[in-house]
Amino acid sequence: MNDNFAERSQKFFNEFRKYEDSNESLEFRQNKMNEWWHANWSLMKECGLSKSDLQDIVDKEKFESREGLSEFFSLIERIPVLIFSAGLGDLIQLFLSKHDLLTPNIHIVSNFCAFDETGNVKEVPSHFVHTLNKNEIEIKNKPYYQEVKNKENVILLGDRIDDLGMVAGIDHDIILKIGFYNGDSKTIEEYKKHFDMIITDDGTMEEVNKLLVSIL
Repeated sequence: MNDNFAERSQKFFNEFRKYEDSNESLEFRQNKMNEWWHANWSLMKECGLSKSDLQDIVDKEKFESREGLSEFFSLIERIPVLIFSAGLGDLIQLFLSKHDLLTPNIHIVSNFCAFDETGNVKEVPSHFVHTLNKNEIEIKNKPYYQEVKNKENVILLGDRIDDLGMVAGIDHDIILKIGFYNGDSKTIEEYKKHFDMIITDDGTMEEVNKLLVSIL
């Protein structure tokens, strides 16, 4: 990436990250997240982010996953899975493809790049998935909605309390909420108020896999 991308992107982080978990109203914080995502996406476009850059990240193994992820995907291969991400959906897609994990039951709800004929990012999206609006993401007009709308039970995995909004808009009988506690901003006591199960080792899927084995 050219034009001092990393340095300029870090400045956006320093400016906007403080609002993500501040005591300001949700509307205020959501507006700040939109500003942040728009600024950073515009910077990626300006600095020439390309499809080959993303492939390079994946090929050089700079994209790490939690330990036990492959086992997790093998356990849920017949279960519809929605991956909500405030990051780049293209990276997730490339990573899963590289490791033969992108099966038909996997659906990625994220921010995807539009590339021009040379493989560079050509436009800035008008709407973003960010950390504070996952409850507003409309999936009812997506093909995979038919797979999930009548499911009675849901297992929700997240590392932020805001992630609990990912099941908004669909009625389910039972939602098992599992929180990966990374010590970022909230206390573990706050997590216990919202999640049914807390995983303090944020780097592993071991406990989730054990639970899935017992359920399945």
